[in-house]
Amino acid sequence: MNKLKFIFKSLIDILTLAFYKIFFKIKGKKKTDTWLISERGIDARDNGYWFYKYMKDNHPEIEIKYVISKKSADRKKIASCDIVDYRSKEHYYYFLYSKVLISAQIMGFSPNEQLYYRLNKMGLLKLCGKTVFLQHGITKDFMEYMLPTRTKLDLFICGAIPECKYMIEKYGYSDKVARLTGFSRFDQLENLDENIILIMPTWRKWLKYNDTLVGTKFYEQYMKILNDKDILSLLELKNMKIIFYPHIVLQKFIKDFKSTSEKVIMADFKNYDVQDLLKRSKLLITDYSSVTFDFAYMQKNVLYFQFDVEKYRQEQYADGYYSYENDGFGPVYKDFESLKKKILEYLEGKEDFSEYQSRNKSFFKYIDKSNSERIYEEIKKIL
Repeated sequence: MNKLKFIFKSLIDILTLAFYKIFFKIKGKKKTDTWLISERGIDARDNGYWFYKYMKDNHPEIEIKYVISKKSADRKKIASCDIVDYRSKEHYYYFLYSKVLISAQIMGFSPNEQLYYRLNKMGLLKLCGKTVFLQHGITKDFMEYMLPTRTKLDLFICGAIPECKYMIEKYGYSDKVARLTGFSRFDQLENLDENIILIMPTWRKWLKYNDTLVGTKFYEQYMKILNDKDILSLLELKNMKIIFYPHIVLQKFIKDFKSTSEKVIMADFKNYDVQDLLKRSKLLITDYSSVTFDFAYMQKNVLYFQFDVEKYRQEQYADGYYSYENDGFGPVYKDFESLKKKILEYLEGKEDFSEYQSRNKSFFKYIDKSNSERIYEEIKKIL
Protein backbone atom coordinates (compact mmCIF):
# COMPACT_ATOMS: atom_id res chain seq x y z
CA MET A 1 0.00 0.00 0.00
CA ASN A 2 2.79 2.43 0.90
CA LYS A 3 4.53 1.66 -2.39
CA LEU A 4 1.35 2.29 -4.37
CA LYS A 5 0.84 5.59 -2.57
CA PHE A 6 4.40 6.63 -3.38
CA ILE A 7 3.96 5.73 -7.08
CA PHE A 8 0.67 7.63 -7.34
CA LYS A 9 2.08 10.68 -5.56
CA SER A 10 5.18 10.59 -7.73
CA LEU A 11 3.13 10.56 -10.92
CA ILE A 12 1.16 13.58 -9.71
CA ASP A 13 4.38 15.40 -8.82
CA ILE A 14 6.00 14.62 -12.20
CA LEU A 15 2.96 16.11 -13.95
CA THR A 16 3.04 19.10 -11.58
CA LEU A 17 6.71 19.73 -12.33
CA ALA A 18 6.10 19.46 -16.09
CA PHE A 19 3.20 21.90 -15.81
CA TYR A 20 5.22 24.50 -13.89
CA LYS A 21 8.18 24.20 -16.28
CA ILE A 22 5.87 25.06 -19.18
CA PHE A 23 3.98 27.70 -17.17
CA PHE A 24 7.11 29.57 -16.04
CA LYS A 25 8.63 29.37 -19.54
CA ILE A 26 5.51 30.94 -21.04
CA LYS A 27 5.68 33.65 -18.34
CA GLY A 28 9.27 34.36 -19.38
CA LYS A 29 10.80 33.50 -16.01
CA LYS A 30 14.58 33.46 -15.80
CA LYS A 31 17.25 32.38 -13.32
CA THR A 32 17.25 34.51 -10.16
CA ASP A 33 20.08 35.43 -7.77
CA THR A 34 18.17 33.82 -4.88
CA TRP A 35 19.75 31.30 -2.53
CA LEU A 36 17.10 28.72 -1.59
CA ILE A 37 17.68 27.00 1.77
CA SER A 38 15.86 24.14 3.47
CA GLU A 39 16.11 21.02 5.57
CA ARG A 40 13.20 18.68 4.87
CA GLY A 41 10.57 21.29 4.12
CA ILE A 42 9.01 20.66 7.53
CA ASP A 43 11.65 21.97 9.96
CA ALA A 44 14.19 24.68 10.79
CA ARG A 45 16.52 23.38 13.48
CA ASP A 46 19.49 21.79 11.74
CA ASN A 47 22.33 22.88 9.45
CA GLY A 48 19.89 24.48 7.01
CA TYR A 49 18.41 26.78 9.63
CA TRP A 50 21.73 27.78 11.18
CA PHE A 51 23.23 28.57 7.77
CA TYR A 52 20.12 30.61 6.95
CA LYS A 53 20.56 32.55 10.19
CA TYR A 54 24.24 33.15 9.46
CA MET A 55 23.39 34.51 6.00
CA LYS A 56 20.68 36.80 7.37
CA ASP A 57 23.02 38.19 10.02
CA ASN A 58 26.14 38.51 7.90
CA HIS A 59 25.14 38.80 4.24
CA PRO A 60 21.86 40.74 3.97
CA GLU A 61 22.87 41.77 0.43
CA ILE A 62 22.06 38.23 -0.79
CA GLU A 63 18.40 37.31 -1.27
CA ILE A 64 17.62 34.26 0.84
CA LYS A 65 14.46 32.15 0.76
CA TYR A 66 13.66 29.31 3.15
CA VAL A 67 11.32 26.41 2.31
CA ILE A 68 9.03 25.38 5.17
CA SER A 69 5.50 24.01 5.49
CA LYS A 70 2.59 25.99 6.92
CA LYS A 71 2.13 23.42 9.69
CA SER A 72 5.75 23.41 10.86
CA ALA A 73 6.37 24.21 14.52
CA ASP A 74 9.58 25.96 13.40
CA ARG A 75 7.95 28.33 10.92
CA LYS A 76 8.01 31.22 13.40
CA LYS A 77 11.83 31.11 13.37
CA ILE A 78 11.93 32.23 9.72
CA ALA A 79 11.36 35.86 8.72
CA SER A 80 7.98 36.12 6.99
CA CYS A 81 9.55 37.83 3.95
CA ASP A 82 11.84 34.81 3.43
CA ILE A 83 9.26 32.02 3.74
CA VAL A 84 8.47 29.84 0.75
CA ASP A 85 5.56 27.51 1.48
CA TYR A 86 6.54 23.90 0.98
CA ARG A 87 5.11 22.44 -2.27
CA SER A 88 3.53 25.77 -3.31
CA LYS A 89 3.76 27.34 -6.78
CA GLU A 90 6.41 29.68 -5.34
CA HIS A 91 8.36 26.66 -4.15
CA TYR A 92 8.43 25.19 -7.66
CA TYR A 93 9.53 28.56 -9.02
CA TYR A 94 12.53 28.92 -6.68
CA PHE A 95 13.34 25.24 -7.03
CA LEU A 96 13.66 25.67 -10.79
CA TYR A 97 15.21 29.14 -10.95
CA SER A 98 17.31 29.82 -7.83
CA LYS A 99 21.02 30.49 -8.21
CA VAL A 100 21.94 28.21 -5.31
CA LEU A 101 19.98 25.29 -3.81
CA ILE A 102 21.08 24.48 -0.25
CA SER A 103 19.79 21.77 2.05
CA ALA A 104 20.60 19.49 4.98
CA GLN A 105 19.15 16.65 2.86
CA ILE A 106 20.38 15.82 -0.65
CA MET A 107 17.14 17.01 -2.30
CA GLY A 108 15.55 18.62 0.74
CA PHE A 109 15.04 21.87 -1.16
CA SER A 110 12.72 20.10 -3.62
CA PRO A 111 8.93 19.61 -3.39
CA ASN A 112 9.43 15.81 -3.18
CA GLU A 113 12.83 14.70 -1.88
CA GLN A 114 12.66 11.02 -2.87
CA LEU A 115 11.19 11.60 -6.33
CA TYR A 116 13.47 14.41 -7.41
CA TYR A 117 16.51 12.57 -6.10
CA ARG A 118 15.59 9.73 -8.48
CA LEU A 119 14.94 12.07 -11.42
CA ASN A 120 18.21 13.90 -10.79
CA LYS A 121 20.12 10.60 -10.56
CA MET A 122 18.77 9.67 -14.00
CA GLY A 123 19.72 13.07 -15.42
CA LEU A 124 16.09 14.10 -15.99
CA LEU A 125 15.86 17.11 -13.66
CA LYS A 126 18.22 19.69 -15.21
CA LEU A 127 18.29 22.25 -12.38
CA CYS A 128 19.58 25.77 -13.03
CA GLY A 129 21.12 26.32 -9.60
CA LYS A 130 24.25 25.00 -7.95
CA THR A 131 23.41 22.27 -5.42
CA VAL A 132 24.91 22.37 -1.92
CA PHE A 133 24.56 19.50 0.57
CA LEU A 134 25.05 20.72 4.16
CA GLN A 135 24.40 17.23 5.52
CA HIS A 136 22.23 16.23 8.46
CA GLY A 137 24.99 14.29 10.21
CA ILE A 138 28.60 13.34 9.66
CA THR A 139 28.83 10.45 7.18
CA LYS A 140 30.56 7.42 8.72
CA ASP A 141 29.03 4.48 6.82
CA PHE A 142 28.94 3.53 3.15
CA MET A 143 25.60 4.38 1.51
CA GLU A 144 25.25 3.89 -2.23
CA TYR A 145 22.60 6.58 -2.62
CA MET A 146 25.26 9.16 -1.71
CA LEU A 147 27.65 8.28 -4.52
CA PRO A 148 28.54 11.35 -6.64
CA THR A 149 27.19 9.73 -9.81
CA ARG A 150 23.78 9.66 -8.11
CA THR A 151 23.75 12.94 -6.17
CA LYS A 152 25.41 15.14 -8.84
CA LEU A 153 26.26 17.70 -6.14
CA ASP A 154 28.29 20.83 -6.71
CA LEU A 155 29.35 21.06 -3.06
CA PHE A 156 29.39 18.43 -0.31
CA ILE A 157 30.02 19.94 3.12
CA CYS A 158 32.06 17.74 5.48
CA GLY A 159 32.30 18.07 9.24
CA ALA A 160 35.31 15.91 10.14
CA ILE A 161 38.82 15.06 8.93
CA PRO A 162 38.37 11.28 8.29
CA GLU A 163 34.91 11.89 6.80
CA CYS A 164 36.21 14.26 4.13
CA LYS A 165 39.04 11.87 3.26
CA TYR A 166 36.51 9.00 3.04
CA MET A 167 34.19 10.95 0.72
CA ILE A 168 37.08 11.57 -1.67
CA GLU A 169 38.85 8.19 -1.51
CA LYS A 170 35.92 5.77 -1.07
CA TYR A 171 32.93 7.59 -2.57
CA GLY A 172 34.88 9.26 -5.36
CA TYR A 173 34.01 12.93 -4.83
CA SER A 174 36.42 15.50 -6.21
CA ASP A 175 38.36 17.42 -3.58
CA LYS A 176 36.75 20.54 -5.06
CA VAL A 177 33.28 19.16 -4.24
CA ALA A 178 33.89 17.49 -0.86
CA ARG A 179 35.06 20.34 1.37
CA LEU A 180 35.98 20.25 5.04
CA THR A 181 34.41 23.27 6.75
CA GLY A 182 32.57 21.94 9.80
CA PHE A 183 28.78 22.09 10.19
CA SER A 184 26.72 25.26 10.58
CA ARG A 185 24.95 23.93 13.65
CA PHE A 186 28.28 23.32 15.39
CA ASP A 187 28.71 27.11 15.59
CA GLN A 188 25.86 27.23 18.10
CA LEU A 189 26.95 24.36 20.31
CA GLU A 190 27.83 25.22 23.90
CA ASN A 191 27.87 23.20 27.08
CA LEU A 192 24.78 24.11 29.15
CA ASP A 193 24.88 20.99 31.31
CA GLU A 194 21.81 20.14 33.36
CA ASN A 195 21.09 16.89 35.20
CA ILE A 196 19.91 15.16 32.04
CA ILE A 197 20.75 11.81 30.45
CA LEU A 198 19.66 12.00 26.81
CA ILE A 199 18.73 8.75 25.05
CA MET A 200 18.65 9.19 21.26
CA PRO A 201 18.45 6.02 19.15
CA THR A 202 18.52 6.34 15.39
CA TRP A 203 15.94 4.85 13.02
CA ARG A 204 15.73 1.31 11.67
CA LYS A 205 14.87 0.56 8.05
CA TRP A 206 12.96 -2.57 9.07
CA LEU A 207 10.76 -0.62 11.53
CA LYS A 208 10.00 2.43 9.40
CA TYR A 209 6.64 1.22 8.11
CA ASN A 210 5.44 -0.56 11.26
CA ASP A 211 2.09 0.37 12.78
CA THR A 212 3.62 0.06 16.25
CA LEU A 213 6.96 -0.75 17.87
CA VAL A 214 5.37 -2.76 20.69
CA GLY A 215 6.65 -6.32 20.56
CA THR A 216 9.87 -5.47 18.68
CA LYS A 217 13.36 -5.96 20.09
CA PHE A 218 13.95 -2.22 19.75
CA TYR A 219 10.94 -1.49 21.98
CA GLU A 220 11.88 -4.19 24.48
CA GLN A 221 15.47 -2.95 24.93
CA TYR A 222 14.60 0.72 25.43
CA MET A 223 11.66 -0.04 27.70
CA LYS A 224 14.12 -1.89 29.95
CA ILE A 225 16.19 1.27 30.37
CA LEU A 226 13.19 3.53 30.85
CA ASN A 227 11.67 1.31 33.55
CA ASP A 228 14.59 -0.32 35.36
CA LYS A 229 14.00 0.04 39.11
CA ASP A 230 17.69 0.48 39.98
CA ILE A 231 18.19 3.19 37.37
CA LEU A 232 14.99 4.99 38.36
CA SER A 233 15.91 4.84 42.03
CA LEU A 234 19.29 6.48 41.39
CA LEU A 235 17.73 9.11 39.13
CA GLU A 236 15.54 10.11 42.06
CA LEU A 237 18.41 10.07 44.53
CA LYS A 238 20.75 12.13 42.30
CA ASN A 239 18.00 14.46 41.05
CA MET A 240 18.66 13.42 37.46
CA LYS A 241 16.23 12.78 34.64
CA ILE A 242 16.21 10.79 31.41
CA ILE A 243 14.89 12.31 28.20
CA PHE A 244 14.05 9.76 25.50
CA TYR A 245 14.04 11.23 21.99
CA PRO A 246 14.02 8.75 19.07
CA HIS A 247 14.97 9.73 15.52
CA ILE A 248 12.40 11.75 13.55
CA VAL A 249 11.54 8.69 11.41
CA LEU A 250 10.47 6.83 14.59
CA GLN A 251 8.88 9.83 16.30
CA LYS A 252 5.43 8.63 15.24
CA PHE A 253 5.89 5.79 17.75
CA ILE A 254 6.75 7.99 20.75
CA LYS A 255 3.40 7.22 22.40
CA ASP A 256 4.32 3.52 22.49
CA PHE A 257 6.90 4.24 25.18
CA LYS A 258 5.97 4.61 28.86
CA SER A 259 7.78 4.84 32.18
CA THR A 260 6.70 4.40 35.77
CA SER A 261 8.84 7.39 36.81
CA GLU A 262 8.25 11.12 36.45
CA LYS A 263 12.02 11.41 36.05
CA VAL A 264 11.68 9.93 32.56
CA ILE A 265 10.36 12.16 29.78
CA MET A 266 9.24 10.99 26.33
CA ALA A 267 10.22 13.90 24.08
CA ASP A 268 8.35 14.55 20.83
CA PHE A 269 9.63 16.35 17.74
CA LYS A 270 7.11 19.20 17.96
CA ASN A 271 7.94 20.27 21.51
CA TYR A 272 11.64 19.44 21.84
CA ASP A 273 14.58 20.72 19.82
CA VAL A 274 17.47 18.28 19.31
CA GLN A 275 20.21 20.88 19.54
CA ASP A 276 18.78 22.30 22.75
CA LEU A 277 18.63 18.80 24.27
CA LEU A 278 22.22 18.08 23.25
CA LYS A 279 23.49 21.29 24.83
CA ARG A 280 21.61 20.72 28.10
CA SER A 281 22.40 17.02 28.58
CA LYS A 282 25.35 15.65 30.57
CA LEU A 283 25.39 12.15 29.10
CA LEU A 284 24.27 10.82 25.72
CA ILE A 285 23.16 7.22 25.19
CA THR A 286 22.85 6.43 21.50
CA ASP A 287 23.45 3.57 19.07
CA TYR A 288 24.62 4.53 15.58
CA SER A 289 23.33 8.10 15.45
CA SER A 290 25.58 10.89 14.18
CA VAL A 291 24.40 13.12 17.06
CA THR A 292 27.31 11.55 18.92
CA PHE A 293 29.57 13.93 16.98
CA ASP A 294 27.70 17.01 18.22
CA PHE A 295 28.18 15.73 21.74
CA ALA A 296 31.87 15.02 21.15
CA TYR A 297 32.28 18.52 19.65
CA MET A 298 31.28 19.83 23.11
CA GLN A 299 33.65 17.27 24.71
CA LYS A 300 30.81 15.53 26.55
CA ASN A 301 30.43 11.84 27.38
CA VAL A 302 28.74 9.12 25.30
CA LEU A 303 27.60 5.51 25.82
CA TYR A 304 26.80 3.36 22.76
CA PHE A 305 24.03 0.75 22.98
CA GLN A 306 24.23 -1.59 19.95
CA PHE A 307 22.10 -4.62 20.73
CA ASP A 308 21.25 -5.19 17.03
CA VAL A 309 24.52 -4.31 15.30
CA GLU A 310 24.58 -7.40 13.05
CA LYS A 311 21.09 -6.75 11.71
CA TYR A 312 21.82 -3.03 11.35
CA ARG A 313 24.91 -3.74 9.24
CA GLN A 314 23.11 -6.31 7.09
CA GLU A 315 19.88 -4.39 6.50
CA GLN A 316 20.69 -0.71 6.87
CA TYR A 317 24.21 0.63 6.46
CA ALA A 318 27.45 -1.19 5.74
CA ASP A 319 30.60 -0.44 7.72
CA GLY A 320 32.53 2.69 6.78
CA TYR A 321 35.78 4.17 8.05
CA TYR A 322 34.45 4.69 11.58
CA SER A 323 34.87 2.04 14.27
CA TYR A 324 32.85 2.65 17.43
CA GLU A 325 35.27 0.57 19.45
CA ASN A 326 38.44 2.23 18.14
CA ASP A 327 37.22 5.72 17.20
CA GLY A 328 34.10 6.23 19.34
CA PHE A 329 33.81 8.80 22.11
CA GLY A 330 32.71 6.31 24.75
CA PRO A 331 32.35 2.57 25.49
CA VAL A 332 30.16 0.25 23.39
CA TYR A 333 27.62 -2.18 24.92
CA LYS A 334 25.65 -4.90 23.14
CA ASP A 335 23.40 -6.05 25.98
CA PHE A 336 21.22 -4.28 28.50
CA GLU A 337 22.87 -5.61 31.65
CA SER A 338 26.31 -4.29 30.66
CA LEU A 339 24.85 -0.92 29.73
CA LYS A 340 22.85 -0.78 32.96
CA LYS A 341 26.00 -1.35 34.99
CA LYS A 342 27.68 1.64 33.33
CA ILE A 343 24.62 3.86 33.74
CA LEU A 344 24.57 3.07 37.45
CA GLU A 345 28.31 3.75 37.73
CA TYR A 346 27.80 7.07 35.96
CA LEU A 347 24.96 8.06 38.29
CA GLU A 348 27.13 7.13 41.27
CA GLY A 349 30.01 9.23 39.91
CA LYS A 350 32.30 6.23 39.34
CA GLU A 351 32.48 6.15 35.53
CA ASP A 352 35.73 7.44 33.95
CA PHE A 353 35.66 8.66 30.32
CA SER A 354 39.19 10.09 30.23
CA GLU A 355 40.51 7.52 27.72
CA TYR A 356 37.99 8.74 25.10
CA GLN A 357 38.32 12.49 25.50
CA SER A 358 41.42 12.86 23.32
CA ARG A 359 39.82 11.23 20.28
CA ASN A 360 38.02 14.38 19.13
CA LYS A 361 41.36 16.11 18.44
CA SER A 362 42.12 13.79 15.53
CA PHE A 363 38.50 13.78 14.35
CA PHE A 364 37.64 17.49 14.09
CA LYS A 365 39.82 19.99 12.24
CA TYR A 366 37.86 22.98 13.49
CA ILE A 367 36.31 23.49 16.92
CA ASP A 368 35.32 27.14 16.66
CA LYS A 369 32.43 29.40 15.65
CA SER A 370 33.38 29.92 11.99
CA ASN A 371 31.89 26.88 10.22
CA SER A 372 29.12 28.84 8.48
CA GLU A 373 31.63 31.44 7.33
CA ARG A 374 33.76 28.70 5.74
CA ILE A 375 30.68 27.23 4.04
CA TYR A 376 29.81 30.64 2.63
CA GLU A 377 33.32 31.01 1.21
CA GLU A 378 33.08 27.57 -0.41
CA ILE A 379 29.74 28.42 -2.04
CA LYS A 380 31.25 31.59 -3.49
CA LYS A 381 33.97 29.45 -5.11
CA ILE A 382 31.45 27.35 -7.08
CA LEU A 383 29.48 30.31 -8.42
